[in-house]
Amino acid sequence: MPEPILNVAYLGRKGSFASLVAKQRYAQLEQIPQPSVADVVAYVTERRDRIGIVPIENSSGGIIHDSVDVFVEDSFKLFIREETRIHVRYALLGRKGQEIKTIYSHYAALKHCVDWIRAQFPNAKTRAAASTSEAAAIAAEDPGGVAISTRDSALEYGLEILEFPILEKVPNVTQFFTIGHERADSITEGGNTSLVASLSNQPGSLFSFLKPFHDFKANLNRIQSRAIPGRSDACKFFVGIEGLESDQNVHRALELARPLTEGIRVLGSYPRILAPYES
Repeated sequence: MPEPILNVAYLGRKGSFASLVAKQRYAQLEQIPQPSVADVVAYVTERRDRIGIVPIENSSGGIIHDSVDVFVEDSFKLFIREETRIHVRYALLGRKGQEIKTIYSHYAALKHCVDWIRAQFPNAKTRAAASTSEAAAIAAEDPGGVAISTRDSALEYGLEILEFPILEKVPNVTQFFTIGHERADSITEGGNTSLVASLSNQPGSLFSFLKPFHDFKANLNRIQSRAIPGRSDACKFFVGIEGLESDQNVHRALELARPLTEGIRVLGSYPRILAPYES
């Protein structure tokens, strides 16, 4: 029997978007903030009664490389248990009447808002932070600083909401993974699968790996290459597949693709949830 889950760790301080997912999805668990994706993973890895929430991709800012870098490491022994998508709405936090010199936020938020920032604050500098809540905490200590963050962070760090929502009509979805020691509960349909594949660095190796997925109509919705430290003759790919490992087409594609790699590590098949959370 799996141990009951007691704690959920999430990226960022209180008020981050990951904390919002944790609060909404796992309100019954003790909420544990962590400063980085690596810290979330380390915390969860220590005990089997813990899970963690980390961002994986933003529709404007793209893939979250800090998460991918941890997932592809051989030392990563956890599983992806769930994918949660939220419609993100940003708030500008600061102090009314202040001169805005620096705008802090996570790099994905800064990328999403780049045109708006240029139009509204052409003379302000931008600075990336580890999370949107970390940005709010930094801005609270900087008289010339504001943050693009969540409304929860305004209350948490003593700031005012100067504008909300920013770019409401521009779609902005962030995907989060829940990670833990156990695989996801039994799913019959509608899920995704993630894996890490190691490929030799030679002509045609990626094409050969991808061909079985094409042949069996297993759609790949994510593929990211990462270097292997100390090796120039191979690299790793973080791959997302629409469908479950147990689906016949995915299973057959993996069977044929595996011998064409130096190794495949399946990180899990898991449900997808689109959460209508207020951010």
